[in-house]
Amino acid sequence: MEAVAGQVFATTQQPNPCTMRTQRAHEHKKMPWKNGKGVTLEIQTGGANETNAGNWAWRVSAAAVVENGPFSIFQGMDRFLTIYQGAEMRLKHSNQDVERVMKPFEVTRFSGDADTHATIPAGPVRDLGLIVVRDRVKGDLVVADRGSVLMEGFQLLVALEKAEVLVDGQQVQLDVLDSILDVGNEKVCIQSGTVALVYISDLRVE
Repeated sequence: MEAVAGQVFATTQQPNPCTMRTQRAHEHKKMPWKNGKGVTLEIQTGGANETNAGNWAWRVSAAAVVENGPFSIFQGMDRFLTIYQGAEMRLKHSNQDVERVMKPFEVTRFSGDADTHATIPAGPVRDLGLIVVRDRVKGDLVVADRGSVLMEGFQLLVALEKAEVLVDGQQVQLDVLDSILDVGNEKVCIQSGTVALVYISDLRVE
């Protein structure tokens, strides 16, 4: 698989390098889906938003999709999604005529306002997603693999498979869904595996 160089947003609030930390998969918080049909692993949230029950302006989480069915509605939000395990997931949105076919490590972007129905013709999948409040935050989810050298500009990194990364020369071993949070200004080099990078920019800061 070819390395993907993601666009780097000019972050308006750069995390303090001293706060960077590794969070292992077993430390993620389990949260019920809004529609009650599953459980999500909440990896990180940020920004206060009083109109959202979770009181966040952005959220990164992972979930297993084990049956065909509807996605939760997130009014006023945009969603970014990639599959990290499983063969395929198909999404049908009420505001689009064309069905989206998702393959592993491809990123799909869509509105959380639309009714979205998922089908998994080849069986269960696991996905990683970013949700942002549209008028508060600009975000992106980018997949990168071995050989990618990443400069400052992203909020966190999530391993989509076993991975090894160098963070300012320090080697970090990551298992699936292990994450490096609040990355800050560190230079990151992916030595093996595939990871997802989350970019966040607060639209309220000029």
